[in-house]
Amino acid sequence: MSRRCVTDWFRVLVDLDYLGVKTTAVSRMINVPRSTVAEWKYGREPKHSDGEKLIVLWCHSMKKSRKQLPVIDRKSSKALLSNHF
Repeated sequence: MSRRCVTDWFRVLVDLDYLGVKTTAVSRMINVPRSTVAEWKYGREPKHSDGEKLIVLWCHSMKKSRKQLPVIDRKSSKALLSNHF
């Protein structure tokens, strides 16, 4: 059974960017190549361990709990995409 909601990695990275934590800094902080972090922003899903590190960074930087993590409803996003293409 697949998860209905998934982490919105684009929003996570945009939130960090808004706080001044740029892609290069994220890359250094979680020890992942900058190009890999950029790929996450444009739709690629991180490996579980990298995603966990990014979530911890987001929670700490945003001063929010994991429950407040931005998510996308898969069902809604699929319906939205099917209506546009």
